[in-house]
Amino acid sequence: MRQKQQIYFEDVETGMKLPTRQRQFTRLQVFLFSAAVHQPSSQFTNPEFARSSGLPDTVTEAPLQWSTLASMITDWIGEKGALKKVSFQNRRMVHPTDTLTFTARVTNKYVEGGNNVVEFDLQEMNQSGQVCVRGSAVAHLPSRPK
Repeated sequence: MRQKQQIYFEDVETGMKLPTRQRQFTRLQVFLFSAAVHQPSSQFTNPEFARSSGLPDTVTEAPLQWSTLASMITDWIGEKGALKKVSFQNRRMVHPTDTLTFTARVTNKYVEGGNNVVEFDLQEMNQSGQVCVRGSAVAHLPSRPK
């Protein structure tokens, strides 16, 4: 959900927290995402296959989770901001029954080469408070008009 007003570099403080998001991906969402990215693996789409492979349930695709974290940044930086870099590390499997909390926090801001740079820490946790994904992002923000 995009911000209604553009955020400017001057408005950002190190330590700021972006609005938290919560999601529970449905089996249908996971299935459709798997089809869209041409990864129709049974571990993502077939609960019986997943259980026969030793998993408690189907697994939610990591890129589907990553897209939620990335969209937190792109929505927050607004139309005039630019996402320049993003990276993720998976820490544990996520299943469609998991309720996930996505968070982002500003860790640094500086001017470099004429660009207003903002760095972020990203995190996804399940309903038990276990970290499922950690990540980072770098974005450029405009300066407030004079």
